[in-house]
Amino acid sequence: MKIWVLYFILFLFFGSCITEFKPDVSEYEYALVVDGRITNQKKVHSVKLSKSYNYSEAKGDAVKGAIVKVISDNGSEELLTERNDGIYETSASFSGVVGVGYKLNISFDSKEYESSFEIMLPVNKIDSLTWEVAQDKNNVSGVQIFVHSGKTGTGIESKYYKWEFEEVWKFSAPALEPKVKSLWYCWKTIPILGYSVGSSEGLSENIIEKKEINFVSSETNRLYYRYSTMVNQYSMNRNSYLFFKQLREQTESDNALFESTPTTYHSNISCKTNPNELVLGYFEVSEVSSKRIFIDRLDLPETLYIPRFELFTNDTCQFGQALLDSKIDRRLVFDTGVTFQGELRLFYYDSRKCFDCTESGFPNVPPDYWKE
Repeated sequence: MKIWVLYFILFLFFGSCITEFKPDVSEYEYALVVDGRITNQKKVHSVKLSKSYNYSEAKGDAVKGAIVKVISDNGSEELLTERNDGIYETSASFSGVVGVGYKLNISFDSKEYESSFEIMLPVNKIDSLTWEVAQDKNNVSGVQIFVHSGKTGTGIESKYYKWEFEEVWKFSAPALEPKVKSLWYCWKTIPILGYSVGSSEGLSENIIEKKEINFVSSETNRLYYRYSTMVNQYSMNRNSYLFFKQLREQTESDNALFESTPTTYHSNISCKTNPNELVLGYFEVSEVSSKRIFIDRLDLPETLYIPRFELFTNDTCQFGQALLDSKIDRRLVFDTGVTFQGELRLFYYDSRKCFDCTESGFPNVPPDYWKE
């Protein structure tokens, strides 16, 4: 009897501890968030300005109408233009120079913000990209892509790295209808929002060997025809490396809600008007090395199953001979080849996206760099 009484007391005690947690965000202080980078590439470079957002909001508001400049330590200035809300861009002819320091200057709402001078450090060139069939942590088969760099270095390159990449692959509509052959194949380009960082600090040589960059799952159609990825390798200094390393660890943590927030990481940007004001984000200054790799379906083992296309929800794609392009509901009309009572010919029509790969929103023209 005493044991059952004890169990009942414990049940009441632990049951009373289960209450909904609602963070108090009534006094949330909004902060400026800066996301910007310049490199040695001659192209348009962008700086994104927004406001932080609290627990109950979906995203932060764009900071519009700011004056944004990139200033070099030799006195030259580049005034950025606001092309979209909160997105400020350099001219297409702008490029940074290795060995030169640059800082970001922002003025808006009667306040001035500025980064520290960041010297553009040289980066090791990417020697090669390789791949091998592998499994991820969930035992899903696919292709693991690796980067190798440093074997051609001169010894003056930065020991801190950041990697970003984009994917592009050839895919087809589910039904390859001869009458609309030009709409069979399309090319899908997806920039990856994540990144990876690494360092050769503590090693005898500044060499990166077989660094995992991207895993391509065989459960998608990326590898069915031909796949390519472009890897960009950026130089970093130690402070920027630690900032992005900690930020990545934070976002990947299963217990992120109960750990220190990204606001504890040291930005290289501060408010000159009010030094106590919190500023989030980072202004990156990097040299970049890029390399592309192609993977053909014929290079993969036949035992690696890859689906040809991703099915459209609630769609059943039929096969037949197309007669004409219907203007109703963007559908195609097909001849079944079947006659009824010797006179009537049976037809059906189907969703255009079953036969037109451009309905996915991606072009049926390959990128300029594409190789078959």
